[in-house]
Amino acid sequence: MVHNVSYIPQLDSVVSTSNSTTTPLAISGVFTGTGEDVSDFATISLMVKSDVDGVCQIQFSNDNTNWDISISYTISAGVAFDVVRVVTGKYYRVVYTNGLTIQIYLRLQTIPHKEKAVPPIAQNAISAVSTTNSTNSVLLASASFTGTSEQVSTYSSKLLQCIAIKQVRV
Repeated sequence: MVHNVSYIPQLDSVVSTSNSTTTPLAISGVFTGTGEDVSDFATISLMVKSDVDGVCQIQFSNDNTNWDISISYTISAGVAFDVVRVVTGKYYRVVYTNGLTIQIYLRLQTIPHKEKAVPPIAQNAISAVSTTNSTNSVLLASASFTGTSEQVSTYSSKLLQCIAIKQVRV
């Protein structure tokens, strides 16, 4: 007898309200997020878009006071930027420094992921993956990125939604 079992993983990715903002900044204004414990997380996704050049940092700390690791990214006006970083400290926060013009808009969002998130990809699709084991069970996974907008905070990766089908013999 053969049973088909579908599996859609339960995911624990939620947008951080402490390290995300849509409030425009003044000339040379700074948004400093609040330190969050990410010791149970694997990666952090960062997405930023602004109408003014700026600098965005993801900072890590072991004590939520001394921010010893700081990774800086230059943000160009009008260009969407996204990155996935591996967690390297118990706490993280985001610091965004605006350029020399008042912002009209700032869209900054971070999402900690319990599972490793898929890093930003340049290709438009991820092909099907197939593996076979000694019991003739087959695991198939496929996904595609179409560039359309959808709610992603419930996925382990904002770029990949995976459905696996496993054939089980009983």
